[in-house]
Amino acid sequence: MKLFLLLSAFATISATASAQTDVVVSGGDGTDVGGSVSFTIGQVFYQQNSSSTEMENQGVQQPYEISIVTDVRENGLKDVDLQVYPNPTTDRITILAIGELDEELTVQLFDALGRELTSTRIQNSSTEIPMQALAAATYYLVIRNKHSEEKTYQIIKR
Repeated sequence: MKLFLLLSAFATISATASAQTDVVVSGGDGTDVGGSVSFTIGQVFYQQNSSSTEMENQGVQQPYEISIVTDVRENGLKDVDLQVYPNPTTDRITILAIGELDEELTVQLFDALGRELTSTRIQNSSTEIPMQALAAATYYLVIRNKHSEEKTYQIIKR
């Protein structure tokens, strides 16, 4: 019986001694007239504290974001000053190229699924893209030069 009590006591002490610990990456404290809070990044436990007027949940809060990068480009067409207006629009988009066009520019309009709806060339300082027949939605206007440098504009059709 003494051996059983000794082993039980040893098991209890061992279980308490090997309790879960935190590897804390960062943390901080915040104080306001309503109270104070201490936080850590890297917590591995969860605990809920409550009183008659307040409830606090402590524990793991790890944001998880998945993003897939398919292309990395600089914002091209640095030598061309373009203005695209009005945005949002109801009937047309006007593209104003300020200064002389030293190179040929192509304008493409895409829907949200990436389908090309129209394509045209900018041949003078002002070009209009008709949008009357399009449904109210978000579209993407891409202006490219012959070197595949581009600028993309998000257009809202009402």
